[in-house]
Parts: sequence; C-alpha cells; structure tokens
Amino acid sequence: KKPVSKIKKAEIKLMGVTWRGDKSTAIINNEVVRAGSKIGNLEVKQILQESVILTDGLEDFMVSIERQ
Repeated sequence: KKPVSKIKKAEIKLMGVTWRGDKSTAIINNEVVRAGSKIGNLEVKQILQESVILTDGLEDFMVSIERQ
C-alpha cells in the first residue's frame, strides 16, 4: 500500500462529512461529493469520518476537516 500525502490546503478545503459507509458524502470547496466524484483533476477515492482521500491516478492525497 502506497503512502498517502497531504495536499496543499489552498487547493482543496474539506468543509464537512456525512459518514455512512458506502453512502458517505463530503463537502469540498462548497460542493457535495461522493466516492468517484471529480474535483478538478482529482477523484474522490474514499470518504472517512473526518477526512477524504483523493487521487490523481498516481498518488493519493488526504484532506482533513479543518477545526476552528
């Protein structure tokens, strides 16, 4: 299993997650997405309880919810 990198915060902002296994959704950059959705040139690979794993096809990136 390859390592998951952190992505630049300015590009992708994870605002929230509703986590229900395969019915999970996330709000990224004010857009509701599911696993398989595209965000620019990245694809949502997996939605976790407080983070999302995105992929560009070569590398995986983890974005976590920013706490205020």
